[in-house]
Amino acid sequence: MLAWPGPAWRACGGCGRATTARLGRKFIQHAAAAKASVTGAASTGRQQSSKTKPAEKPARTRFAPSPTGFLHLGSLRTALFNYLLAKATGGQFLLRLEDTDRTRIVPDAEARLYQDLRWAGLVWDEGPDVGGPSGPYRQSERLGHYSKYAQQLLDSGRAYRCFCTREELAASQLGSQADSGAGGRYPGTCLAVSADESEERAARGDAHVIRFRSNTTPFTVPDLVYRRFRKKHMEDDFIIMKSDGFPTYHFANVVDDHLMDVTHVIRGAEWLISTPMHCDLYDALGWKEPIFAHVGLLVNKDRQKLSKRNSDIHISSYQEQNILPEALVDFVAHLGWRAPSKKGALTLSDLVDHFDLKFTKGDIVTDLDKIQYHQVQHLVKHLENETVAREQDSLGSIVDTVSRMISSVAKPTDGLHAALKGLPDSTERREYIRAALRLLSNKAWPLGKVVEGNVHLFWRPTSQQLGDSLPQLRASLGSIAINNADGDVHGALTLIQDALKGISEDKWEAETLKNSMSSIHSAISCRDVEGNEIPHAHYKPWRWFLLGSNPGPAIHSILELLGREETLGRLEEAMNVLERSQEGSVNDATAAQA
Repeated sequence: MLAWPGPAWRACGGCGRATTARLGRKFIQHAAAAKASVTGAASTGRQQSSKTKPAEKPARTRFAPSPTGFLHLGSLRTALFNYLLAKATGGQFLLRLEDTDRTRIVPDAEARLYQDLRWAGLVWDEGPDVGGPSGPYRQSERLGHYSKYAQQLLDSGRAYRCFCTREELAASQLGSQADSGAGGRYPGTCLAVSADESEERAARGDAHVIRFRSNTTPFTVPDLVYRRFRKKHMEDDFIIMKSDGFPTYHFANVVDDHLMDVTHVIRGAEWLISTPMHCDLYDALGWKEPIFAHVGLLVNKDRQKLSKRNSDIHISSYQEQNILPEALVDFVAHLGWRAPSKKGALTLSDLVDHFDLKFTKGDIVTDLDKIQYHQVQHLVKHLENETVAREQDSLGSIVDTVSRMISSVAKPTDGLHAALKGLPDSTERREYIRAALRLLSNKAWPLGKVVEGNVHLFWRPTSQQLGDSLPQLRASLGSIAINNADGDVHGALTLIQDALKGISEDKWEAETLKNSMSSIHSAISCRDVEGNEIPHAHYKPWRWFLLGSNPGPAIHSILELLGREETLGRLEEAMNVLERSQEGSVNDATAAQA
């Protein structure tokens, strides 16, 4: 567990009104102490048992999305880092909905957000749906708090009402941004309005916003990633309360983080430029700011910011591709965090145990193709450890998906098929799918391609498929000899059938089957027209009756997976196809002679 540093970390008043020089010295001292504390804490934590409590103050973090769209990779990473810090320190992880922009709310976004976060394993301790001591957790239900502290700023002279119309502001190049709190420079028109006049106009219902009177000295903001950040110019007098009575993002963010006792804020670097505004608000309200860590932007290979409009980065798209949640979380954790050098798949529990605040500075080039690497790593891990897989039901969604795929990937044409050995959707059927996935764990993914490429592990080859591939089988075997006598495909299949029937159900295991195959192969010889032995030819009859001549795993593994009854059923069907083919050839020859 990560041992969290104590009061020394919080000693810095980095967002206060200190002069630049004094603030710089103060921050450098703070950063040095913090770095030593974190490094020591993280090192100590990795040697501790996962049950050991953090040595210092637990972190209280939050994820505060807007219900205006769906969860994507960037927002999942923000949620994950905040979750990991809270859990690594024995703290709390909060979910808060920033829904003050009523015009952009998507009706089902909140429900989908809950679903996606829980799918990823990021369960919150407090939030809109579970409650908590700092609720409510929807900003639209907290308007009284914002009004209270806006009034406090008005009373202290750190805020004032602005009655400027859009038309008046348009002349100052603010245009349509007049009520959003973003962009442009406010000319200070309403600074001259007296307090009495302001109160009178507000009382009679004149439309207005509330602006924050920004500090005249630019703030230097301490940050765990960028060390310190300072804007060249002072902040504009930005809007904190809109004319509809709702707060702007910046004001609500500061008020809520304070009232909810948030100790650490990990968010994307795009918010770094806004942090001086937040620190100015903290200072004006007499509050202590949280510790900030701004992680690098996610960019594509062309170093362009990943677009939210690109459906490929939405969490729902990975769910549709049947990516394991553990695999996606593992991938996302590596986007800007200096993960441990430990090889292999890292579970959410592993990430908690190893988490520290060693983030990469700068943009993060995001190679989405690596998601498949993590997918394979996690699949193999769970498939190889059946106990863990059962306890966590980590493959449950994959098994369900394969079960649904089976009927759609390959449609039988003649009724002579068996869907998963004829099993209904049952526990036995699910166990069969698990076994098949273990057998295919080293194959290429995504899952759909695995099923499509190995369809006959789930569907018996049809008579049509066997018949169509029979000429190619015969040609590939050349001249067949069985026990040094002339033979043919039928003779080879008869030899195989006799041997397999001699293996009882309780002896139907891979090793026994492999030994039996060796004995059969020693009796069969296949030679080309020049009399040379055809390498590996003795495997081809097996692949024909089992898989319709398609490639697949080792034959003895397939036999064990299918089981005795299904294997002999496929063999019998193949021999029937072969006999009908021979009868057809005889009839054709007779007709030709006639």
